Amino acid sequence: MKCPRCGFENPDYLEYCQNCSEQLPKRGGDNSAPTWGFVKAPKWTEPEFSADTVSEDDVPADFAAEYELARQQREAARRAAAEASAARTRAAEEAARRVAEEAAARRAERERAAEEAAAKARADAEAAAAIRAAAAEREAERLRAETEREARERASLEELEAAKRAAQEKRRAAAVEEDDEDEDNSPAIAPFVSNFLHKKKKEAEDYYDDGFEEDYDEKPYKAPRKKPVRSAKTSKGGRNNGMGTAIRIAAVIAALMLIAIAALLIKNGVQKCSEGKTPSGVGKTPIVEPNKTEEDYFNVTVFAKEGKTLIYETADGRRREVTVPAEDVVVFKVHKSSLMPVEPIDSTVYEAKPTVYIKNDDGTTTLIEDMPTVMLEVPKIKVDLDLPDTYISDDGKVNVAGHIDLISTELTVNGEQIAINPDGSFSHEIVFEDTGMYPLQIEGRLPSYQIYRRTVNVDVQAATPSTPLVQLPWEYGDTEYSQRVKNSVDTIEIRGMVPAGSTLEASCASSNAVLSNPTVADDGTFTMTVRMAYAGDYTIHLTCTSESGQISERDVHIQRAPDWSRYMAGAWQMNFAAFAYESTQAYQIKGTVTEILQEGDYILAKMELTDGNTVVLEYHNHYGSAGDLVVGQSYEKIFGRPMGLNEDGVPQIYVWFIEG
Repeated sequence: MKCPRCGFENPDYLEYCQNCSEQLPKRGGDNSAPTWGFVKAPKWTEPEFSADTVSEDDVPADFAAEYELARQQREAARRAAAEASAARTRAAEEAARRVAEEAAARRAERERAAEEAAAKARADAEAAAAIRAAAAEREAERLRAETEREARERASLEELEAAKRAAQEKRRAAAVEEDDEDEDNSPAIAPFVSNFLHKKKKEAEDYYDDGFEEDYDEKPYKAPRKKPVRSAKTSKGGRNNGMGTAIRIAAVIAALMLIAIAALLIKNGVQKCSEGKTPSGVGKTPIVEPNKTEEDYFNVTVFAKEGKTLIYETADGRRREVTVPAEDVVVFKVHKSSLMPVEPIDSTVYEAKPTVYIKNDDGTTTLIEDMPTVMLEVPKIKVDLDLPDTYISDDGKVNVAGHIDLISTELTVNGEQIAINPDGSFSHEIVFEDTGMYPLQIEGRLPSYQIYRRTVNVDVQAATPSTPLVQLPWEYGDTEYSQRVKNSVDTIEIRGMVPAGSTLEASCASSNAVLSNPTVADDGTFTMTVRMAYAGDYTIHLTCTSESGQISERDVHIQRAPDWSRYMAGAWQMNFAAFAYESTQAYQIKGTVTEILQEGDYILAKMELTDGNTVVLEYHNHYGSAGDLVVGQSYEKIFGRPMGLNEDGVPQIYVWFIEG
């Protein structure tokens, strides 16, 4: 029977149209008598149920048509499933091919990066070797100059010692001669003073008075020396002259003693001044050289006077005190790590200078300034990054992942720190909300190690915004909008918001929907209308393009609901075999909800039917009197239509109404 509303051909026994749920007219019109009723059955002969006894006249006229329609539906479902399977296979093969190509590209990029890193490492090693060679040459030159200087100093000291010994021998010989003349006089102050006193004493003894008589009973007679004849007056004056001579001698002795004391004070002052200018008190320059028996160790040799205290300080502030022994030298054996700074180093080599103090008598310390330096190679942080120098993203996402050998390293991407796992692996996803080229600055910092730096350029060809560019009223607080479901009218208004300056396009796969072009205002708000020819569910696909070229797509689900009383009256009892094919026929579904698969714009729920089979319910509860689907609850009156098999091969039911 043909539907007077939509023109759909329905079987004669139906009361409601399968397509639009419109009530079908009765046979013979409303005023005619019923064409069926209860009558007494005639006594028919019992037919034989055999294919040989059935004629073509016994087959209903529409039997073949209904069978052919079911067969075509099954064939269409089979073809659709085969095409979907083939499409999934092709998509999987294409995805596998892309993954293989990307993996090959990443391997090639890693190999190229490894070659570049090896070349850079060789260049750095050559530069470090050149620096070390230059430093060794400078050190050798310094040692040669030091050796020559020490040789000159030793020669000068030997000459000075020889001169001192010669002077001492000369003074010793002169003193022996003076002792022969007068054993009581010894050169206690200085040889020339002793000689001077000895000569004056002899002169005083040689002078005598002619009238002076001396008792020589105990001594043999000794003839006086010949001297000029003096008068008595002259002789008396001679005695007075001897007394003056003695006074003069005493004055000379006092003056010489003052000179000797002044000379001693000047010597002590010069020595103290010399010690103040050189903290160690020794004029030798410290030496820093590699330890010959232990690798990565250095000998720091410092010369200082016996009894002084030297303090060696590491880069992190730890101190070690040593008292200078009798040899006037201290050798500190230090590891090169104690010479490295406690902060990250931004170079391949580091010029290290040992820190040594000498403790003063008052407890203060003085830094030894003339400490030589040594060139050290800075250790590197090894980072294996699973990204090429330029990465192309087709979804706006990039995963910064890899492995690092030192897990205490502070690893950052554009200043944001990345967590490192105990095994050294790391993974950090970054999402870009717009297309374009974005640099990623990756840095690794660790004290006493060279700073790791690498730049990866990300070419975002399709972005994933954190929020959709197309926003619908219920997403930005427009609670007055209630246009998603209609039943008494056939037109729905869709409105929403997009970024200002964007363009918007709309489409629908159903030919029963007529769409107007979306109108976008200057502030980004848009409106459009959809006219739905028949009751059913419609999916409107919206495509927004921003001013920057970013594209965002989303679907809007709207409905024109059938008349609920007519729909439920025309519903058939559930038939699981029929659910495998898409149909507009209404069915009554009975079962228990076992799981909610999706919530949000619409609900997907798994239901176990009373016959033990499982289906998936799709329920768009966008109207005020909509029911709820609750896990564990049993339902006797759920009305909907089959949607065919979903991608998991499970029948899916589009639910229109829920009662109870």
